[in-house]
Amino acid sequence: MFLKRNVQKICLTDALGLVKIQEMLFLMGNDLVHASILSRYITREIYYSMFMLLGIFLLILSTNYLIHFLEDAATGASSIEIAFKLLGLMVPQMVAVLLPISLFLAILNVLGKLFAQNELLIALSVGMSFKRIWAIIKKPTIVVILVTAMISLFLEPLMIYYQDSLRASLSKGNGSISLIQSGEFVSLNGGNEVIYLGGHTKDNAIVSNVFIYFYDPLSQVFKVIIAPQGHSARDAENAGEFMILENGHQYQGKLNAQTKALDYNLVSFGSYGLRLPSVITPDTNPGVDALSLWRLFHEHSVSEITEIEWRFSVPIVAWVLALLAVGLSYVRPRQGRFGKFISAFLIFMIYFNLLVASRAWTESGALTPWLGLIWVHVVFALAGFTLLYWRDGFFSRVSFWRSRSRRA
Repeated sequence: MFLKRNVQKICLTDALGLVKIQEMLFLMGNDLVHASILSRYITREIYYSMFMLLGIFLLILSTNYLIHFLEDAATGASSIEIAFKLLGLMVPQMVAVLLPISLFLAILNVLGKLFAQNELLIALSVGMSFKRIWAIIKKPTIVVILVTAMISLFLEPLMIYYQDSLRASLSKGNGSISLIQSGEFVSLNGGNEVIYLGGHTKDNAIVSNVFIYFYDPLSQVFKVIIAPQGHSARDAENAGEFMILENGHQYQGKLNAQTKALDYNLVSFGSYGLRLPSVITPDTNPGVDALSLWRLFHEHSVSEITEIEWRFSVPIVAWVLALLAVGLSYVRPRQGRFGKFISAFLIFMIYFNLLVASRAWTESGALTPWLGLIWVHVVFALAGFTLLYWRDGFFSRVSFWRSRSRRA
């Protein structure tokens, strides 16, 4: 009688919710049927919310990357075709990062809505538990884990390798000048060589406002070259690249050890050919993030071990966040469900920042590689299980005191 009065009181103004709860109470006698109906409903709503959030996040992040790539195309460092190719190669990486977050928020949204509408509260009062809710959530969580594992462990390194190869071929075709961003000082050879270009055309054929600094630490002689414009040229025999500067000036000298003054001479020129430093070449060796999982397992350096832990962290994060979302989803009657998103966002930021910090600590030697990122997952997984069992204990105590008050 107590349960029926509360059901009618809670759902007096919600006819649809009353029908759902009446169905739930009718099916409580058959656990298999009830679990099937509730599981299908929650799973469907989670998939819908998750894909909607993933689409929104993917659109925002893709737009930001596309703007950056199109800016490079506008300066001549790339092309529109290359920009869209790079964006397409980055989509799997973005999906691997955004999918666990979307699942986390989707679980909070769906379960929070059911709690706010008192449907899960009634279910918990008549035998449902947070452990059974977690068993339902496991189904979409396993799908997300499998998808993120395939992307993080196998597909993402391949996409990064193709990105590096595409950038290297682009730089090789455009020459070394394409690697120098307009309006930025490029420091080379430990700071002994500095190059600045005020701008260059899309095909990198003509440059403007050139500043070049050379310093020889052995002779302690410096050289500064300034020219308003110039153009690129290539030596077919030596396959070298030159920059032909026009109507500029060269300052060359050294610091006088006795007078502490600069002794230099000034030379003006109409045309000056300068071979670009060989260090301005694209790095064709794949980075550790582009290595295959099989190759990483055959390496034993700290960077390779840390990379392995980072790749496995992506599917682990999906599982831990789903576990935390179940415990965080509880909403008291008449309490807004969106307030949980603030605490959930803070928890995610702490989780993610600790993973990034642990990776840096491991690579710097502050943490042992075999501890690395594992301790962060263990701490948050224990927090999720503790919250889950505490929620079940809380509702068990509430049910006990209600039954005792009815007997009294």
